[in-house]
Order: sequence, then C-alpha cells, then structure tokens
Amino acid sequence: MRIVSRVSSASEGLRGGGRRRSREVAVKARPYSRREQKRLSPKNEIRWVDNPPGVDTVVDFRVPEFTHLCPITGQPDVAVMNVRFIPDKRLLETRSFMQYLWTFRDKRLFHEEIVPIVLNDIVKILQPKWAQILGEFMVRGTSWERIVATHDPVEDERVRGLARKYRFRLHP
Repeated sequence: MRIVSRVSSASEGLRGGGRRRSREVAVKARPYSRREQKRLSPKNEIRWVDNPPGVDTVVDFRVPEFTHLCPITGQPDVAVMNVRFIPDKRLLETRSFMQYLWTFRDKRLFHEEIVPIVLNDIVKILQPKWAQILGEFMVRGTSWERIVATHDPVEDERVRGLARKYRFRLHP
C-alpha cells in the first residue's frame, strides 16, 4: 500500500517569492505484525481477582460507551451497560471486563440477546451471590430500550436484602 501526501515547506515558500510550494512524499504503510495485532485486539476473556472475605459488598460498574452492530442494518448501536453484583470469592478485573465488552463491537446481535450473554459469562466466571445487568440502549428510530437480566440463586436473607436495596429500577 502506498500513501501519498502533500508536504509544503515554509523555507521553500520564502525562496519562491512568498509563494508556497508543495512536494509529494511517498510513505509506505506497513501492516501491523502478528504480535502487534494480538496486543491491540480486544480479549474475549474475563479475568478475576480474589475477594477479601468478611464483608458483603455491592460492586457497580457503568460502561457508558458499549457498542455493537445491528443484525439487520449493520449500523452501530450504542448503549450504557450497568453491571451490579454481590461477589462471593471472586471480583471482576476491570480492564479485562472492558476488553471483553469491546469484543461486541463487531458482532451483529439484537439488544435482547446481548444482556443475557454478558450476565451468563459473568456468572460462569465469577460465581457471584447475586448479579444484575441493565442495558440502556440509545434511541434508534423511535425506540429506546432498557433491558435487565438478573441472577439470583442465593437463599441467604442478608444477601437478598442487599439485592433488593441495590436492584435496578426500571421506572424512576
């Protein structure tokens, strides 16, 4: 691939009676090496760290720029993804979670498919006591969607009370 750009020089412009001259410079574009491609490509994995025992905490992530492709038109859709969970033994590693969400930018999925996929992956990796994901998909056409998926397997009343307190409310 060859990219040609025009470069003008101020010194050439001064010698030419105040008129700027431009010259063409050929720049050879080099593709990324496999190592660079691997480093730059988003990772489709969620990593975790150990949760310190003792206190039940509520973890809340808000990702304001989640994108994916519409399965019908191929146009990009934008959403705000909200993730809340009560961890058991594992905490979500933030950077790997962001890279995991970046993998959706090239996938053609309906809004209703994405939220359960993300929830199931989080539950499979972290095994939380309780988890809930809210996807707020931006207006396209005349519709605006809020989709919630919940994982609630715990029988512990203390955890259920925390879950009730921090549950996403669909109607303000």
